[in-house]
Order: sequence, then structure tokens, then C-alpha cells
Amino acid sequence: GTHPVNADGIVNRTVCVVGVRSYCDKQYEIRIKACGVNEYVYYLRKAQSCNEGYCFGKDLPCAKPNPCEPGNSKILHVDGDRSTSCKEKSMSLCDNTFNNEWYRVQKNGIDLKMPNTCVDQYSCGTKYPIYLSGSEPAITDKVVSRKACVNDGNMCTCSRFYNIQLRNCSTYIVYNLTSVQSCPERYCFGTEGNCKKEGEKPSNFLEYILAVVAGIVMLFIIASIVSYILYKKSLRIKSIHSEGKCQTPENEEQLKKQMP
Repeated sequence: GTHPVNADGIVNRTVCVVGVRSYCDKQYEIRIKACGVNEYVYYLRKAQSCNEGYCFGKDLPCAKPNPCEPGNSKILHVDGDRSTSCKEKSMSLCDNTFNNEWYRVQKNGIDLKMPNTCVDQYSCGTKYPIYLSGSEPAITDKVVSRKACVNDGNMCTCSRFYNIQLRNCSTYIVYNLTSVQSCPERYCFGTEGNCKKEGEKPSNFLEYILAVVAGIVMLFIIASIVSYILYKKSLRIKSIHSEGKCQTPENEEQLKKQMP
């Protein structure tokens, strides 16, 4: 139906629920009153099932979900190599896989924050670390925009940066991160942690295993040689004892006569 005018007062109208079979699979009765030019109040009844909602307005962008609510952000599990304490020139990790999504950053279940002071080069597991420029938002600020500065060796001037979004969720902060444009660049999170990932085996682990195996083989060879020598020696001793037992008085007398 149509909207009422001021003179109509309160009117009854029928609203439709769009379904699979038609544009009006289900109907609800509501009331409307005009309060001015293009101003209305609605008396709405509760929907009978979920996934139903009243529509208002047109040609407007969709409301953005609250990233603090469950399911509206992803958990980004990180290791110590993202911390400012990880300083290793041989590491060149890169954040080129982000897709403008909200992330809650955690290490072993503990929430981490992006540092908001300049970070030295060759930190956070990369050559060009990225840190936050400006203060963290308050809870009442909701979603705010900040610069994420890249330390490319230009004296922490933030000459290169990415525009990111943040929101304070009371006990943690969520970050809307974008992929970096060149590598190696990486976002920093946390201030404590080692470059070696948790549970990661040392780089020379294979050499260590080979050395242990070689040592075991060598010990086995040495033990086999010693056992063989002892075995031969025991056989010789037994042979001598056997020959000694076979000597008779007559044989001994003959041996004495043969001796000069």
C-alpha cells in the first residue's frame, strides 16, 4: 500500500515478507502515522521467524558490522618473530596476503598490540617493519583511521605508510589490515618473543641427527671389533688349555729327550 498523509491519521497497512515462491510469501499487519513531510512513525509487530527484517530507505550503503562482535573479526595467531624483540637480518617475511579484513592478534591466547613508536629496521622478522603512528583509540571512538608507518631507513619520518583502521574492544584492539605493496614489509605486534617460532626445530637439526646416527654406527663398529678380538682370544686360551690336558707322562718324557 501507500504511505498516509497527515489528514489520514493512523492507518493500517500490510507488509510482505519476500520468499522463495513470491515477493509476498508471508504478511504482517502494521500501523503507520504521518507526522510531517516524509516523516512517519510505524507500529511494528515482532517477526514470527528469524532472518526476517523490516526494510527502510533505499539507495543507501549497507551498514558495516561491528568488528568487536563475535564472528566479525579473524584471530591472527602470531609467533615471537612479529615482536619488536626479534632482530634478525637474515629474516625477510612479508605481509602480502592480507585482504582488508579485521584481525584480533594473539600469541598463545594473549592479545597483542601494534607498537606506536618507531621500530628499528630488521625487526619483527623482516627488513622493513611497520608500526602505528598516533595513539590507540578509546572505546568511545569506535572505528578510527590511522597511519601504519614503514621504517624504510628514512629516519622514522613515516614517509611511507598504509592507511589502516582500528577499534578498541575494551580488552583488546582489532585491526583492519591491508596487504603491503612491496616486500619485505611486515606489521609488528608485541614487544617480547624470540625470532625462532615456538616448536620450530633448529636449522642444523638434520646435521645433528646425522651426527648422532654416525656416532651410534661408529660405536657399533668398535664394539663389534672388540667383541671379535675377545672372542678370538678366548678361543686361543681354550685351545692352549686343551693341548695342556692332552699331555701324558710318556709324551713329556719323549719331549725331554728331543730337547738338546
